[in-house]
Amino acid sequence: MIQQYSFIQKMSSFRLAHRLVTDQTFSKSEPMEFRLRYRLSAEIPLNGQSADPKEFYIKINNEYLNSIKENKYDLELRLVPLLGYAVNQNNKLEVGMDYRVRSFLFSPSRHNTWLSFNWFIEL
Repeated sequence: MIQQYSFIQKMSSFRLAHRLVTDQTFSKSEPMEFRLRYRLSAEIPLNGQSADPKEFYIKINNEYLNSIKENKYDLELRLVPLLGYAVNQNNKLEVGMDYRVRSFLFSPSRHNTWLSFNWFIEL
């Protein structure tokens, strides 16, 4: 089960987006897991006041993912800097790195880096 709340603030020269998500995983073969996520994103146009069609922008995501499973708490941090391009009014492309640090509170940390390629289509 997933619950999500998000809202966007349009500042004078960039957009700020907040997303709060909770999800619960129930399975017969594994213990229940409860997660709470918060993500803050900033989208900064490289030209003008907004990312208009055929313009580049920078997007930076910072996310905190809290997890409880079998009475064990864990925290994962994510940092995702992206270079975006607004192809047209309904399509955006983004590419960048997705850096994640997990299990650093109570056990040895794990670091992962992913290549992130995103395509947003507005219908």
